[in-house]
Amino acid sequence: MGTTTLKRTRAVLVALCASTLCPSGALGVTAPPSANAVSACRALLGRTFGGGRVLGATAITPPYVAEYGKQSVPVVHPFCLVEGRIEAEEGSEIGFEVWLPAADRWNQRFLATGSGGSFGNISFHSLARGVNRGFATSSSDDGHKQQRSGDNTWAYRRPPRVRDFGPRAHHLTTVAAKAVIEAYYGRGVRYSYMWGYSRGGAQALAAAQRFPQDYDGILAGAPPVSWAREAAKQAWTIHAFSATPESALTPEQMDALSAAANRQCAGPDGLIADPRDCNFDPAALRCPGPDAGPCLSEAQIAAVRKVYAGPHTTSGERIFHGLARGSEFAWKTMYDVGALGVDRSGGSWLGVWRFLIFEDPAWTLERLDFDRDPAFAERKIGPLLTQDDPDLGAFARRASRLIVFQPWADEFVPPETVTDYHAAVVERMGREAADAVMRLFMIPGVDHGRRGAGAGLVVTDERTPVVPAEPGRDLLATLMRWVEEGVAPDQFVATKVDAGGRVERTRLLCPEPKVARHRGGDPLDAGNWSCAPR
Repeated sequence: MGTTTLKRTRAVLVALCASTLCPSGALGVTAPPSANAVSACRALLGRTFGGGRVLGATAITPPYVAEYGKQSVPVVHPFCLVEGRIEAEEGSEIGFEVWLPAADRWNQRFLATGSGGSFGNISFHSLARGVNRGFATSSSDDGHKQQRSGDNTWAYRRPPRVRDFGPRAHHLTTVAAKAVIEAYYGRGVRYSYMWGYSRGGAQALAAAQRFPQDYDGILAGAPPVSWAREAAKQAWTIHAFSATPESALTPEQMDALSAAANRQCAGPDGLIADPRDCNFDPAALRCPGPDAGPCLSEAQIAAVRKVYAGPHTTSGERIFHGLARGSEFAWKTMYDVGALGVDRSGGSWLGVWRFLIFEDPAWTLERLDFDRDPAFAERKIGPLLTQDDPDLGAFARRASRLIVFQPWADEFVPPETVTDYHAAVVERMGREAADAVMRLFMIPGVDHGRRGAGAGLVVTDERTPVVPAEPGRDLLATLMRWVEEGVAPDQFVATKVDAGGRVERTRLLCPEPKVARHRGGDPLDAGNWSCAPR
């Protein structure tokens, strides 16, 4: 990923939120905020809430468009935009924002949104989508300003920033946001939620494990449970593809691998339902001779096997899981070593090793010792950036609920690290207690960006109005029903929407360890599947 453009604009409104996402059901730009709303918003300026000082408080009159990278999210109803800063210690400077819908549109709920990658920025698109659904919504910059994924120079010899990047910034933003909300509306929230994906998913797990009092419900997507071991996995993958001049794969070879794995292991819908049941060997694509098309050399076969296996010590001890069979189509975005080169491939691993772990800007992959360095990395940053504690007892005692979802074809987060975490929760708490507090849904056929042949849409927004924001079709709404009505999700229907905004396919997802079984009929229709034991 390159630079992400962040800006907010008042502009001609180019899209309107769907009625399922606007609590009032009204389309179009509404009237400006009332005089009372403007006054209440301005009254927040300069005040301190939960350790956070309000530096800006602006009553926004639509049309208003929040832009984040290539995403433009319109907000069509008035809201109060609060900007603040928290200084947790000397050298700490946490930026945060809280967007507050007008009192008659507020659903009396709070939604904290997570960040992504190593970015240090406010997630304007997430704030806008939260407000469009009626939530008072917060976002944090994680204690630093950085708009390029993988650039971790912000952390170099700045321990306070690293502590903020850990659970601290997000937690303190939540504390401040709740106080701001109570001051603005004159009452506290009825329910508090968090929704985070990728790095935000790790923040979500951290909240359930470390700050169980913060939320009533948490939705965590594709969470890297260990930043240190994830950095080891990324480095291992790059090392595998760069070990010899012949080891790297072309995008065409990656696509051929994915197609071959699917031919061997896919179900009636063309997707690998559970790669743990797939024993595809890349030797199936061994080249019979020169100019044989997108086949693999012996060096490439060895590299792919290493990627599947994941990082190990020389004695064979596993450090982290590898990537799943069926994910190969997504590898080219991160692991096309031939085109990108070693230093630009693989996500944020290089910056993590250089600036968070070894604090050496000159460090290179050649110096990495898999027998020694991953364990050192876990000791160094694990206390802040590993979120694998299976004891959710304190979270459960509050009757809080956690839904986790994970793509099976993820090129970033090894999917089995997430299934392992769920299994650890079950082992620690027992099946009945674990099921009462946590659900895990695995999604076949989609990558970390939820692209691919599978159905990757699990939370709808203004781009996908064809999918209703209701329990069973939208995971945030599903979580709310579980928290507020006690209805646990025993299945879920994910959706794939085509470029024209039409439903292309639906897929039944079942909570781990159950799997979806085809009952006959159109396999692209979730109604023709049912949940069964694995």
